[in-house]
Formats: sequence, C-alpha cells, structure tokens
Amino acid sequence: LQLPRFSQLQRINLSRVCALPQTSEGRRVPGQPSPLTLPEFSSLVVLAGTLPLLHLELSHNALELLEPDILTRVILNTREVGLKSDLNLLHLLSHLTPQSPLQGLDLMGSDLTSLPPSLLATSLTLLKKLDLSSVRLTLPQTAALFKAMAEPSSRLETLELGIGLLTNRFEEIFLAEDIDPQLIVQGLMNVTHLSYNLYAIEEYNAAQEDPQDPVFKLLLEQMALGGGRLQRVEIDENNFHHVDAKTVAAALTQLTELELRSNPRMPMSSHLLEVLRCLASPQSRVRRLRVELASLAWANPGLVARAVANVK
Repeated sequence: LQLPRFSQLQRINLSRVCALPQTSEGRRVPGQPSPLTLPEFSSLVVLAGTLPLLHLELSHNALELLEPDILTRVILNTREVGLKSDLNLLHLLSHLTPQSPLQGLDLMGSDLTSLPPSLLATSLTLLKKLDLSSVRLTLPQTAALFKAMAEPSSRLETLELGIGLLTNRFEEIFLAEDIDPQLIVQGLMNVTHLSYNLYAIEEYNAAQEDPQDPVFKLLLEQMALGGGRLQRVEIDENNFHHVDAKTVAAALTQLTELELRSNPRMPMSSHLLEVLRCLASPQSRVRRLRVELASLAWANPGLVARAVANVK
C-alpha cells in the first residue's frame, strides 16, 4: 500500500482482519486469511489514513484496542466508514464537526446506549449517510435523534433502518407507547433516501399476524399528502400490509425513485396491484423503478407494461 501505484486508492476493506479479544489469537477461519496482530492492524489503519479514501471498512475488528486519537483521526478524514463493532463512539462523535470530511457511517448492529442523547443526535445529523439497522438505542436517544433529524439544520440525506423482525431493535422502539410516532415520521420525511425494512421478506412468516407498525402507517399517510424531502424509498411489501392499499400506492408514487420487493411465497397482493395502477397513471412521479415481483404472473400484462413504460 505504500507503493506509488496505490497513492490514489479510494476503497479498502479491512473487515475481520484483526481478531476480536474473545477469539483465539491466530485461529484460522475457513476461507479467511489468518487475523493480523494488533500492531500490524494498527499500522495498517494508520497507513489507510494517509490515502484519499472514499470508503474504509473497519467492521468486526478489535477497534477498542487501538489508540483512540489515531482511530478517530483516520475515521474523520475518510468520507464513509463501516463500523459494525462494539466500539464506544464517545471519543469519535465528540470530535466530529461540520468541517470533518466524514460523511457516512455504517453502524449496523452497534450498541449505542451508552452515548448521551444530545451528543448522539447532534453528531449523527452532521452526516449525510447513516445505517442504523439493528442498532441498540434507548428511548431518550431515539427521541433526541429523530427530533434533530426533523430540524432544517440536519444534513442527513440517506438513512437505512432494518434488516428484519428478528434482529432489529427499532421494532421495539417504534411500537413503544413512550415515544410519539409523529416525531419519528417528521425525521424520516426530512431525509431524501430511506431504506425501511423492519420486516424483511427472509424472516417473515406468512402464517403470523401482519405487523402493525404505527410509524410506517403515519409515514405513508404523510407521503401521500406530499411535502417533505423524501425522494427515494427501498422497501419490502411485508412492511405495509397493515396500511390501506390506496394510501400505499399514493404515497409510493409521490417519490422519484422506488425500489420494491414482493414476497415470493405469496400471490400478488392488492397493495402491489394498486401500486402498479398508480405507476401507470400520468400522475405518478416515479422516474426510476426497481422491482422484484416474484408474483408478476398474477398481474395483468398490459398493466405491467403501462407501469414500466411510464418511468424513465
């Protein structure tokens, strides 16, 4: 990496290269290289900090054993960083400023409950891109974060929530009675790109009762009325079964970009048919469409053709 040919390197994936403390040092993982020692990993991170990186993946490493000042400096000077780990982010977020080059963090699966709510909310809304799938947050932290996201000063543009019912802590929070769902909706309406999958297809049991997510119901109702910054949504159909089909279709066709995935174990739902009807109408604003419809054979071919022909 010190060779001149790598002086303009933009992406490095250092995931799982340094054994976590609880693992056997030097144990070989099938299909994976042997873990680096801590000094080797530390030197590699320092070297990465000298490169003009757009993305640095540091997930699943013993980051808490590195010198905090060095790690913080490297992360803050990289545009996007993957930090799926048990690292306490207090030192990092305390040094994040509006002038920091850092624009995106992937915190999937992280435990953030030890952070002060005000610091967490203020610092994370300085970023443009954030993955909070399966994170652990307290109710005060959640309230502070979404309140900050709703403010005009929030820089957050891309937010990812959820990888499934079995693992996502947001499901507990969104169904809690101690937090106003409207507060969360206001925050979600103030981003431009939202990936929302608290109930992913892979972990959805068709025999179970449909999820009743009050937050997404309110969000779709608000989207159908227009307004807000939201332009792109990625979603699996399991997340909106409990909402009226016409509301779902009106909301999703207010967007300019839509990524939609159906449940392959179920026939075409009335919700998806209504979305196709609205996509085919002149009032649809969708210009970029990505669909994975395993049940497409259930739909009228002419309807599908009109919907597809109406987007760019």
